[in-house]
Amino acid sequence: TATKIDDLWNRVQKMAINCAKKYGAEFSRIHTISLSGDVMNDEEQIEKVISYVEEWEVDGVYIVCEHPERYYLVDKPLWVSNLLSLIAGIKRQHKKTIVGYASHQLLCLSLAKCDAIASGNFLKLRWFQPEHFESVEEKNISRRAIWYYSPQALSEFKIPFLDIAKRMNLLNKLKPAASMENPYSDMLFGLGLPSSTGFGEKEAFRHYLYCLRKQCQMSVRETYKETRDAHLLLLETAEQLLAGLREKGIRGQDRDFGEIIDVNRAAIAAYDMAYQLNSDVSSFQLLNTTNQETLEPFAADLCVVNKDVSATGVSLPDVGAAALFDLKNLDTLYAKNANVQVNPASLTKVMTALVAMKYGSADKMLT
Repeated sequence: TATKIDDLWNRVQKMAINCAKKYGAEFSRIHTISLSGDVMNDEEQIEKVISYVEEWEVDGVYIVCEHPERYYLVDKPLWVSNLLSLIAGIKRQHKKTIVGYASHQLLCLSLAKCDAIASGNFLKLRWFQPEHFESVEEKNISRRAIWYYSPQALSEFKIPFLDIAKRMNLLNKLKPAASMENPYSDMLFGLGLPSSTGFGEKEAFRHYLYCLRKQCQMSVRETYKETRDAHLLLLETAEQLLAGLREKGIRGQDRDFGEIIDVNRAAIAAYDMAYQLNSDVSSFQLLNTTNQETLEPFAADLCVVNKDVSATGVSLPDVGAAALFDLKNLDTLYAKNANVQVNPASLTKVMTALVAMKYGSADKMLT
């Protein structure tokens, strides 16, 4: 697990990638990085990761993040916000992103167009800690409690709390929506007490993963704004439901999402401020589209060009690519092959001159 992102760390990653190129050149390359809690809480370190990933010859990155302070559900808004920023930064490089050891708290990563989250059955597969990989001899067989995941509450409840909910005629409030009903948990909502149904670990795991998959599929909407609003509505629904259940003494204990709702709200707000799009056009649509109706509303606030733009009296037959922007009025004055990738050429000379003028003097020779 990386505790510091620097050139040494980057060289180690490149060595691993080069080995993959050598022995598996015919395969798609997804490189795994493991980041400590300290790195995840440091915006500068996250920016370094994004910068280094741009140098890597890979198709995507599998990201494993240590949870701070050994909590299953992360109560640090900055941790979640930085993970969103990391995903967005890698996606802008047209590389895939997969986040491992994920739980339902990370459904919000769809805002950054994360390609997938990887979860698992046991709790330790939804919550990364380095010590999970240490060999520990267990002398006693552990007895794990059985938890039921309520997708609309974003919380998990021990089965005895479902018994109480049944007695109080509140069990249906925890029942999955019709779109998430499944044979693994249907037994809980019959005539008998949930604890007498035989609902065990296997059913609990399968139910959780089934619902999480459905929620992932539903988390991405047509536009960024729609995706954000859907997530905020999900949090509001969970908040109201949990408040009503708590009044009746029904709680998810250490897997109750009540204390995490504002964490995710704050993280979404921070991400939204940094990557606000003042239109209903999502960033991933802009990466590949040439549709003028899609680009024009986005271009209202930025200089964006998707075609050649001519200017009266301007003819550059010997120039392969060029663009001229009016930054004050956010207008494209001239464009020729503006989106074609070319070598910097004379732009390097212009930048050298600007740096020399700013930091040097006219009577000194710079080399």
